[in-house]
Amino acid sequence: MKNCILLVFGLLALATAAKLNYTGHKVIRVIPETKEQLEFLRDWKSSSEIDFWLLPSSAGRFADIRVSPESIGSS
Repeated sequence: MKNCILLVFGLLALATAAKLNYTGHKVIRVIPETKEQLEFLRDWKSSSEIDFWLLPSSAGRFADIRVSPESIGSS
């Protein structure tokens, strides 16, 4: 039991220390209207470091993509 409590506190300390700053980041929602657009999003996800929070399962379903301030500024 003591080891379990130590493990929980250790994980909490690690999670607290590893906080990231997402200031300036945006979440963009896109909706692919065709199968080609859906495939483009799937290919883009597998070939880049874009952070997809949600990938659509079919055309007409939305995808949420986190974009960094650097990515926004380079467009």
